[in-house]
Amino acid sequence: MGEQSELLRVVEALKARGFKLTPQRQEILRVLAEAEKPLNAREIEERLHRRFPSVGRGTVYRTLETLRSVGLLEETFFEGSRHFVLAQKHRHHLICLRCGRIFSFPCCFSECLSRVLDSFPDFEVKSHVFAIYGYCGSCREALSGGERR
Repeated sequence: MGEQSELLRVVEALKARGFKLTPQRQEILRVLAEAEKPLNAREIEERLHRRFPSVGRGTVYRTLETLRSVGLLEETFFEGSRHFVLAQKHRHHLICLRCGRIFSFPCCFSECLSRVLDSFPDFEVKSHVFAIYGYCGSCREALSGGERR
């Protein structure tokens, strides 16, 4: 899904849940839609301040929590802090442990998952995230000879 259509989907979902689309919320959503990797609150705040320098840290955290609580953001823990991405039904990523770069891939493991889920008939799946952690080519080169985490 393209950046604009993804942003529109999330904006419509926010409105459908009874929330107003404030300029700050819209900009935070735009920042996340444009991001090439999950961002932590500090990174979101830094990018937000380029257009809204007066927005406080509390507003950023409250907005992130609101968006997360209504299911429009997903939260990932990486290097000791919470990182956020726009929620999607299916996400599949390779995540570099050193630089945090994320490589998305379209493959869905639905056949294997359906066999596993058959053993949990009362469980209703709404979304899933599949992540493989390792080192991208650049970081592997930088780490050669050094210790890997």
